[in-house]
Amino acid sequence: MVAQYRAICALLRSALGDLSRAIELDPGDAGYYAGRGQAYQATGRNDQALADFARATELDPSYQPPTVLIPNRGRYCGRPAS
Repeated sequence: MVAQYRAICALLRSALGDLSRAIELDPGDAGYYAGRGQAYQATGRNDQALADFARATELDPSYQPPTVLIPNRGRYCGRPAS
């Protein structure tokens, strides 16, 4: 089971890198911010997730971010929830 968590964390880190690069290339795409916010949330980086959700909403007012951030996410990826 530990190997599965490590694999998931590696995928999330890769997704964060890919989404950050996509934002650099197209900073006006709300979907990239929303996706990166979800990846941040999944790794327990709630402050960064909230910032990306807010930016997604600024870019696309119809975007509805999650209303609850789960506090224990990320503990398996080496980050405590913020």
